[in-house]
Amino acid sequence: MELQKKHEGNPQKLNEEMSRLYRENKVSPLGGCLWSLLPLFIMLALYRAVVKPLTIMMGVPDEMLAPGGAIYDQLQALGYQLSNYTTSTNSFYEQIYQAKFIAENFAQFASLSDKLVPMNFNFISLDLSMTPQWKFWAFDFSNGTAQTIGLFVLPLISTAMSYFSMFLNRKLQPPVGTTQQQQANASSMKTMMYVMPLMSLWIGFVMPAALCVYWIINSLTGIVRETGLTLLFKKQMAKEDEEFNAKERAREEELERKRQETERLRALNATTVNKNTSKKKQQAQ
Repeated sequence: MELQKKHEGNPQKLNEEMSRLYRENKVSPLGGCLWSLLPLFIMLALYRAVVKPLTIMMGVPDEMLAPGGAIYDQLQALGYQLSNYTTSTNSFYEQIYQAKFIAENFAQFASLSDKLVPMNFNFISLDLSMTPQWKFWAFDFSNGTAQTIGLFVLPLISTAMSYFSMFLNRKLQPPVGTTQQQQANASSMKTMMYVMPLMSLWIGFVMPAALCVYWIINSLTGIVRETGLTLLFKKQMAKEDEEFNAKERAREEELERKRQETERLRALNATTVNKNTSKKKQQAQ
């Protein structure tokens, strides 16, 4: 931030000073980016396991779930229908609903495969395999009032937590860049603070409710992490900043001392020409 203010009108000098700053403090700009990508691969694998509980979690062969397979035929014989569990026609999450149907009728499926496990999708008295319904005026309370209202509230809580998490993160982060850059960043951040929660609200009503629980927990842990680390390291960072500023002041004082000494010697005509200095540079001097 200090370098950006000092060299605001000279991008070339700013880049040189930034490179020196990174080099002297042994910092790699790409270091943080690489580590932040690591959880992505874990998330992709975990997500695939969650949406495919029968084939990945339990290890049931795909052939048994395909038409003509033992489990598929039993599901059809007992009247399994995707529409009984979700209003969406998307079959991407169908294994979740199949696993739930199997758990509800486990006695009829247990003999088909020793890999089958009765899965319990309930958490805090809510069936998280169900998709929340946003049409509150057409609620079906056949599954219980607490279940219906609870599923409806989850996306709202998830959205509120997402907004508060981003709001708090914005308050905790120091301003970076020039005044113009700070204004642009603030405008962009303000837009994201409204767009991202609204997107999570929409997704919360079209996907299984478990996703909302994940987002709520993620926002809570993020709030605790950001607040805790800020309070924990604030004094330490202030101390490091003071040491760094003292080092920079000493460096600038040394450069100024050398400049004054050069000026003094030049006034006495006692300076010497570096043999490695080009003739063009000597002429310019």
